[in-house]
Amino acid sequence: RYDWNTDEDDNQILPSPIKSFDLATRSVSQRFFGHTEEILTMTAGEVGGEWYLFSGGQDGRIIRWHMANRSFADFGSAGWRWMADETTDMAIRIRLIPGTGNRYFAAACAEGLKIYDAANCTIVTSFEGLYTSYCDDVLFVNMSETDDRSCLYVLTRGVEEIYEDDRQCKPNNCDLHALELPQKPGGKVELKHVRSFTAENYNANVWLCGLDSNGRYVFAPTIDGQVFIWNIQTGALTGILRDHDPVPIRRVLCHPSKPSLFTCSDDGSIKVYHGKP
Repeated sequence: RYDWNTDEDDNQILPSPIKSFDLATRSVSQRFFGHTEEILTMTAGEVGGEWYLFSGGQDGRIIRWHMANRSFADFGSAGWRWMADETTDMAIRIRLIPGTGNRYFAAACAEGLKIYDAANCTIVTSFEGLYTSYCDDVLFVNMSETDDRSCLYVLTRGVEEIYEDDRQCKPNNCDLHALELPQKPGGKVELKHVRSFTAENYNANVWLCGLDSNGRYVFAPTIDGQVFIWNIQTGALTGILRDHDPVPIRRVLCHPSKPSLFTCSDDGSIKVYHGKP
């Protein structure tokens, strides 16, 4: 904390382990080292009959950790592999791609959106330049009111660069894309922009500010304590929640089966909203 890293022009960062906790004893049972800076995202899934944990962080590396029987039992240093990608500055959010048997996953990275082969630990393709700075969230959406099943719908959001006079180079927006995976080996992955979601007072120019969707609406937090709600089909702004203090909201989460929304903020509070069934 008190040492300075001249290469990074920032405080010196110690290697960050993943910790597993024993809930019965409320103690750390194991530590797994691999990342050299802060870990920002983790997700787990079954790939080819084996369970893995995927983690990414500020060191730009994504690690696949082998799990025994959906746990970290009998885990050893030989049970992890880096993704064969040294082009990433930061890996901020990882999402397994639905409908692929978890063979592929997407990562929101400093450079843009990247697609990886989880089985072979390789990068498939990269879609850069979605935002002038970081792409910090990616979310696959089940479009509840569309009959199009030929592609996957994915939401992204990001951060824009700031000029020397503190002006933001362009307004913030969230984006809906159609992701088309190849049907044959060697085919090309396509990402097609569908629509953007933005508004005059939508100010979300901070990273680690995750959005969510229930398939009908997009819920996007801001840096000033608001949550903007757009119709995912039309892009129309349908509502704004203003119950937090005017500080960044870091996460919004839709309940998977009930019409409920959870928001958490830098004001130290969690808000719960209930809609009509």
